[in-house]
Amino acid sequence: MRAVRVQTGCANNAWWDRLLDFINRRDLWRANIAAGIKIFSVLTLLPQAVVIPLVGMSDG
Repeated sequence: MRAVRVQTGCANNAWWDRLLDFINRRDLWRANIAAGIKIFSVLTLLPQAVVIPLVGMSDG
C-alpha cells in the first residue's frame, strides 16, 4: 500500500490517504461485525446444545 501511495505523488496524497482510511475502516467494521455475529451465534446456540440433551435425558 505504501509503495502505491508514494508513486501517486503529493497532489493526490491527501485524497489517497482518505480513500485508504475509508477502505481500512470499512474492513475493520466488517471484521468487527463478523466477530460479533460469530460470538452471538455461539452464545445463542451453545445453551441450546447443552439444555436440549439434558431436558431429553430428564424426560426419558
